[in-house]
Formats: sequence, C-alpha cells, structure tokens
Amino acid sequence: MNVFDKIVVCLILISVIIWQALHQAKVFKQQKTISHFWKGVWYALAVAAITTPYVIFFDWWYLLKIPVIGIVERMAFFDPILNKSNNQSLFYNGPDVQEFKSKGSWLDRLENKLPDGVVIALKCAYVVAFVIIIIRIK
Repeated sequence: MNVFDKIVVCLILISVIIWQALHQAKVFKQQKTISHFWKGVWYALAVAAITTPYVIFFDWWYLLKIPVIGIVERMAFFDPILNKSNNQSLFYNGPDVQEFKSKGSWLDRLENKLPDGVVIALKCAYVVAFVIIIIRIK
C-alpha cells in the first residue's frame, strides 16, 4: 500500500466519519434515538465500497488492510469529532446514567465502566494505534 493509497483511503473514511458525527450531533440535538447498529452498517458499507476496487485491481491483502484502517480510524476520530460538534470536551464519553448505558454504543458502555483517566489514555491510544498502523502497513 503506497502513500497515495493510504491518503486516499484515510481521506474518504474521515469524510464518512465526519459526516456521521455531524449527523449524529444533529440527531442528539433533536433528542432522537440513535441506531448504532445502522450507523455501523453504513460505515461498514463505506469501508467495503473502498476495499472492493483495491481487491479487484490490486491484491486480496487489501481485504485485510483497509478494514483494519477503517476500524482504527473510526475508533480514533469519531468520538472527538462528535464531542466537538456537540460542544463537549474532547474526551467526553456521554452521561454515566442507566438510560445512556442501555442506549449507548457497546464501546461507550464499556468505556463508561472505566475511570476517566483510563478512558483518556485509551482514546489517546486509539490515535497512536492509527498513526502506527498507517506508518507500518505496507
């Protein structure tokens, strides 16, 4: 995977992530329920749409590379973009109430069980993992 491919894939995926975060922020402001399942399906379809041409025209290894980039990029950047679009702090993780725990994403529910310092370290680790994967992936 050359530098151009990495840039193209990351820019397309970050565009989808930004769009979904802004849309979700709008839905939050309307106080509507978010379907995390369908958000995940749409993101998976976007990753598949990017992956398919690379597999067809280049190599089947892209079937592994691009989804890994997609998952790690979403973990690294979705929450901070969503938080900033909702005027929250960068590491805000949603309210720690029972109602949220039943409706939040599985990752948010897991992170809400951890101390704040651990959550901040974990979210920073997502960004570091993304950078390492982008640098190291061939």
